[in-house]
Amino acid sequence: GTYTVKATLKGESAPAKPFENKFVREHFPWEDNILGITDDVPAPFIPIKTDDDSVEVVLRKMEMNEFGLWDSVISEGKELLAAPMSVEYSAKGKAGTWEDADGSFTKCLPAEAIYESTVASEDIVLKTRSTSEFDGCMKVEMEVQPMGSEKEIDKLVINIPLKNELAPLWHV
Repeated sequence: GTYTVKATLKGESAPAKPFENKFVREHFPWEDNILGITDDVPAPFIPIKTDDDSVEVVLRKMEMNEFGLWDSVISEGKELLAAPMSVEYSAKGKAGTWEDADGSFTKCLPAEAIYESTVASEDIVLKTRSTSEFDGCMKVEMEVQPMGSEKEIDKLVINIPLKNELAPLWHV
């Protein structure tokens, strides 16, 4: 359709007359189509394999933990992590401890696998949704919920302990 934009500039050097311009909104043939969107896994990648708490992609196997993060990452036969990934927090200056944890794969397709977990403490509940893709990339979404209206978290840290010899250019 055809649209009109009207704007009045303000300020000392702004023109007194309002600005007005018309434009035509074009609908291009590539908009709102599904070209290129597929769940197929392109070569040389392989379909994702899941088993209990592990996910396997080409040349890598990752073990999931209660945080929806990795306990282990084996790439070409070598462990990449110095220790499991973890989440730490403190409330009112005191380190928190996690009590209840539950997690599992909720969706397993050739191109992606979704692992959902819930970890609770007396202060917060941490809900995680980790989406592993066929190339080994993992997107992690975390939702932090207080266990009551008066809870205040001082610090929340995600630890990713990489082996120094495998990440020589990592600088923080």
